[in-house]
Amino acid sequence: MRGALVLLTNPCSRVGLVLTVLGMGFPWPWNRERPPPPVYVMMLDMSQEEFTLGVAVQRRGKYGQKYFQSAAGHYEGILRGHQEGRFPESPCKPAFFLNWGNAAFLGNQLPEAILAYRRGLRLDPGDQRLSDNLEYARAQVHYSFGDTGKPEALPSWLRRLPPYPILLAAFLCYGVALWQWTGWFMHGRRTNCMRGSFFLLCGLLLAGVLWHQHDCASFEQRYPLVVVVEDKAPFLKGNGPSYARHPDLPVLARGMEARLLHERGDWLQIQFSTGEIGWIPKSTALVD
Repeated sequence: MRGALVLLTNPCSRVGLVLTVLGMGFPWPWNRERPPPPVYVMMLDMSQEEFTLGVAVQRRGKYGQKYFQSAAGHYEGILRGHQEGRFPESPCKPAFFLNWGNAAFLGNQLPEAILAYRRGLRLDPGDQRLSDNLEYARAQVHYSFGDTGKPEALPSWLRRLPPYPILLAAFLCYGVALWQWTGWFMHGRRTNCMRGSFFLLCGLLLAGVLWHQHDCASFEQRYPLVVVVEDKAPFLKGNGPSYARHPDLPVLARGMEARLLHERGDWLQIQFSTGEIGWIPKSTALVD
């Protein structure tokens, strides 16, 4: 009690006490209430927790697919929320689709895994982990009719080439070709002509690679990816169960990939990379 009276009678102590009381109500950074994390961040944390729990359960020799399926469901909810405008920040990153594909694959959701890996590779065609996981997932698809319906895989070296360095290299080749040809016209040296022709061919080759990449990107935008989700799904010649089945590919396997050509009611017209065109029920496929 005596110590408290001394603090109150001391002028410096009174000033400090007043400042302390005022500071308790002032909105200092440490006094502010922290806003809750965004919903998509919480869903990402939940998906990681579910994935980790599934791995731990499987290591103990138990059935952990339900945890991986739950994690994949959270990833799908995050993407749907962004598409609907509920989540302003885009989760569309290669690592996001890699984790989604891994969770779906371990959860026995092969079509969802293939679609997730393909989406990630569309953002970063040179991602080696996405490429390797996609190839491993594709190896689990049972093709009953040989190579019919198998997806066409680009060479790895072509898939990894980024566009901007290719464009810069093409301009450099054209510049060197013009420089060499200028020397040929001025001095008449054959070596300059040969060098100019060589660099021109290199520039044309790089321009062809750029055109091919642009053509593939335009093709993917016009014709979305379709992944079959049911085994022995009927592949018909028309948009109805009364039509005959395709002669070369009467049934489809779970995980097969195609391109969407048209949509009519509850039916999708798709085309495989090997050229087969037909119709499947919308309920038997995932559309990108």
